[in-house]
Parts: sequence; structure tokens; C-alpha cells
Amino acid sequence: LNKCQKDLDRAVASGFTVGHVQQILNRGRSALNERKMAEAVQAVELVKSELDQTLQDDRRLTDGLARLEEALDQLREMKADVQDATVLLEQARALRRTGNVTGAADAVQRALDRSQNIARERVTTLMSFAGGLTTERSSWEDLRAARKLAEDIEEALKNHRYRHAHLLARSFREELERVLQDKALADEELRKFETRLKEEAKAGLRPPASQKALERAKALMVQGRFVQALSTVGAAKDELRSVSEMYESRLTEYNDMRETLNSLEVLDPRKDHVEELLDQSWTSLKEMRFDSASLYLRRAKNGLNEFLTVRTNELLWEFNPLHDLIKRLKMQERFSAEIGEIDSVIVNSITPRDLNRLARNVDLVKAGMRDMFQEQKEKVRRTIERSSRSGKETGRSWEVWADAETQAKKGDLWEAFNSLETSINVLGRTAGETPEQLSKQLSEMLERANRQRIDLPGTQKAYADALQAQKEGKDQLELLRKAMETSRKEVRSTYPNISAELELVGEAREGRAIDVVVHLKNEADFEARNVRAFIFGDAEVKGMVEAEALKPNEETEGRITVIPNRVGILSLGISVKCKPLLTDEDVLYDSKFDLDVKRKRRKFRIIKTQAAMFSEA
Repeated sequence: LNKCQKDLDRAVASGFTVGHVQQILNRGRSALNERKMAEAVQAVELVKSELDQTLQDDRRLTDGLARLEEALDQLREMKADVQDATVLLEQARALRRTGNVTGAADAVQRALDRSQNIARERVTTLMSFAGGLTTERSSWEDLRAARKLAEDIEEALKNHRYRHAHLLARSFREELERVLQDKALADEELRKFETRLKEEAKAGLRPPASQKALERAKALMVQGRFVQALSTVGAAKDELRSVSEMYESRLTEYNDMRETLNSLEVLDPRKDHVEELLDQSWTSLKEMRFDSASLYLRRAKNGLNEFLTVRTNELLWEFNPLHDLIKRLKMQERFSAEIGEIDSVIVNSITPRDLNRLARNVDLVKAGMRDMFQEQKEKVRRTIERSSRSGKETGRSWEVWADAETQAKKGDLWEAFNSLETSINVLGRTAGETPEQLSKQLSEMLERANRQRIDLPGTQKAYADALQAQKEGKDQLELLRKAMETSRKEVRSTYPNISAELELVGEAREGRAIDVVVHLKNEADFEARNVRAFIFGDAEVKGMVEAEALKPNEETEGRITVIPNRVGILSLGISVKCKPLLTDEDVLYDSKFDLDVKRKRRKFRIIKTQAAMFSEA
């Protein structure tokens, strides 16, 4: 008991509250005085136990108070309101002084819990930036560091390390802010990249690699890997920029070539070949095969340049004989503008615009020369007709004059003008009947009949006999003449036979228009070409009946307006002109009829008359 008293005194000297232990010790002394040894021993054991427990509780209380004071100091550094916790601290100290260690410990624990709540509120305020770590964000891969910080913050709060938790919360906020910025930047770049892809697709550029990169970036965004998605989009943008530059350069070259080709005002198979190369280039360009597209573009460009050069030389070759003819006819002044522009052409640097201008000028010169040929031809024709009426022989002149027309149709204007001059020079000569000329006329007639599927058996047999005589070395001139005569008869048998029937619509009065319905019918076995019917006489006539062709037994009709000039019986005529199938000579049918201006509507039947040939023969 004395030893316990000494330990108890030392505890009191150390500041521990041991009043209840002193009471137990006093009871033990009383029991010893009463010779209750067992109770005294029990009191000693109980004092030792209580003294040990009191020391431990007091030590824990001291540690708790120290932790509480440290926690409150941390909160004060964080500028937090710690008044409630401070009140609990003072209560704990007061309870300790009164010896109520348990109450003091409970007050300390409540103060620690309160301080922890205060610290948690401050930390939560920092961590709740932009919504904090939500359920959706918890799965983001880029927030892995933020999730680890959140765990460390929770651990620091449990250990009352508020200063450390506050620092970690700031780091958490910075990390969350950085990730959200990365996400916003990645979203913006992804949206811009997708918009760019749509614009490029509208322009015809659809790179598969860029589309795959877009899908991969979207998948990374779903996983929360924003930095990696941003890197993927950046690499895809660089690749798309490179592809777009290659595509744009080739597309620009293609459009320039297409515009150049479309500006050419010519129809030529060589131009079509260049267009095919451009089409193949466009196909390769759409399939992103840039090397193939460049190859076809180079081929098209080379083909176009070659075509421009060759076509320019061809036009100059066409113009040179015409230029010589112009000089010969001394008509330089009439074509001075065209000749000046043609002479200014530089073949090596020809452009499509220059080629178009050159072609137009050459066409103008050719058209002008053809017009001059027609004028000269008409003058020569009138000269030959005057000579014929004066009794001169004009057979040979007519032959040469006809040859000039044939040469002009073939485009040989030089020889055509020569033939016109020759036709004047040979006036007075008879038409030549050389075997070569007769044979040529027969072969051309048979060829034309064959094209029209018309059989000329007599002509074929007579011509075959003449050719056989030539092979046998005999004189074939007489046989060729007989063949020509047979040909004329058979050709005449193919002439159309046009009948016309007139029908008056309304009454005929002086000065009043009346319509005449003309019914035309081809009653022959062969077709008629370029059918024209017109009325002439002592009246004003408007219009005619026209038909490009009338097949056998085919009919057509039309109206011709007639305005009588006087009252009484008017003698009018009707003419029907057409061309047969085998010749270009005009066949004319004409007749007359009388018209009583006051008479009622009548029908007239035109009797067919003998055909009259409008030809020199």
C-alpha cells in the first residue's frame, strides 16, 4: 500500500487526475487496519490496475488534445472557422482538470470530428470545381492521377492532416481543370476536323485514312483519353492537309485542262481522245490515286499541245492555197482583216483562243471564197447561155462548168476557179464524148442507182458489154454511147408523176384573200424529192406547198393564199417542181385554170402535162 501511495503521489505530481484511485487506496488501508488482508490485497491490485488505466487514458487524452490543437492550427492556417471545435477543446481541458478523463476524451473526439468536417468542407469546395469527379468522369483515363489524389485526400482527412489534404485538393483541382481543358480542346479540334472532312467530301475528296482517324479519335474521346485523341486529330489534320494539297493541285490542273478543252470550238476525234484521258484522270483523282491522276494529266496535256500544233498546221495548210488564190484574183483587200490575224499566229505558242480565232478566220475566208465562186459561176452561166442563144456551140463549156461545181463541193476552189475560166475559153467547142468521160458518167449513175436500190438492167448490160469490148481491145466508144442512151431512157422512167388537185375555200372576191388547198400525190413508182407547188398569174399569191419527199402513192397538202386583183375570169397557173432520185435535174409539171371571182366554191382537177426539164440538154 505504501508503494502504491508513492506511485500515486508521483502521478499527482505529474498532473494526472487520480482522486478515485486515492479513494480505493484509502479503503485498502482501512481493510488492513481491520485485519481484512484479502480485501487489502484486492485494493492494492485494484489501485495498481486503475493507476495503470488512468495513466494510459490520460496519456491518450494528452495525445488527443495535442492532435486536436494541431488540427485546429491547420484549420486556422486554412482560414477556417474553428470556434465550435475550440469550445469543445476548452470543455475537454476543463473535464480533465476535474478528473473526468472519459468526458474529456469524448469532448476531444467530438472536436476532432468537427474539425474533420470543417476540413472536408473546405477540401470539397476545392474538389467540386466544374462538377467535380462525377460518375462519368471517374471512367476517364486521363483522370487517373486525379482519382489517386482523391484517395490520398480522403486518407489525409482521416489522419487529420488537413494541411496536406488542402494541398492535395488544390492539385486535384488543377489536374481536373487541365483534363477538362484538354477535353474541350479535343472536342473543338474533333468538330473542326469532322467539318473539314465534310467540306472536302463535298469537293470530291474522301480520304479513307482520315475517316478512320476520325473514328479512332471519337473512340478515344469516349474512353477519356483526350490528349491521345488530340494527338490523333493533329496527325490526321497534317495528313489531310498534305492529301488536300495534292488533291487541290491536281484538281486545279484538271479544271484548267477541262476549261481549256471546252473552250476549243472544234469537233475532232483527237480532242475526244484528250477528253478520255481527262476522264481517266478524274476517276483516279476521286479514288485518291494521285500518281495515276498525274500521269493521265501529263498525257492529256501533251495530247492537247500536240493537237493544238497539228490542228494549227492543218488550218494553215488549208489557208495557204486560198491565200495564193486570193493573190491571184487580187482580192487581198477584201480579206485583209482575216489574213492579218492569220499571219499573226505563232504555231509554237498557240492557245485554244488563238486556234478558235484562226479556225473562224479560215472559215470566213473559205465562205467568202465560196460566195465569190457562186457569183463567178453565175456570171459564167449567163455568159454561156448568151453564147448558146447566139448560136454558138456550148456543150464543152457546160461540161467544164459542171466540173467546176463538182470541184467546189470537194473544196478544191483553186481548180474550180480554173474550170470557170476554162469554160469561157472553150466556148464554141462541142461536148467531148471520150470513152473515159462516158465510162465515168455511167459508173456514177449505176453507183447512185445502187445506193437508191433502183435496178437499171439495160444500162448494166450495155455498160458490161462496153467494158468487155475494152478488155478485148475493141473500140468501145459506140457501145458506151448506146449505154448512155439506154441509161437516159431508164433514168427517165424513174421520174416521179405528180398530180395536183385544187380546192377553193370561200368565195373569190376582188381584193379579198382566198385560200386554195393544194392536194399533191405522187402516182409514180419512185420517190420524188424537194417537191414545191406554187400558183402564178394575175393575182397576188402568198406561200407555196413544200415537201422534202413524196414516196410512191404518198399525198400531201397545203394552203396557198390568192388575192384576186380584178373582177371576172382570171387565168391562173399552177406549177409543181421536184427532183427525181437519180439526178439533180428539176422536173416541172404545170397547168392553167380559170377562176371566176364571183363564182361559188369549185374544185378543179389538174391534168398532168408533159414534164419539162430545166437543164441545158
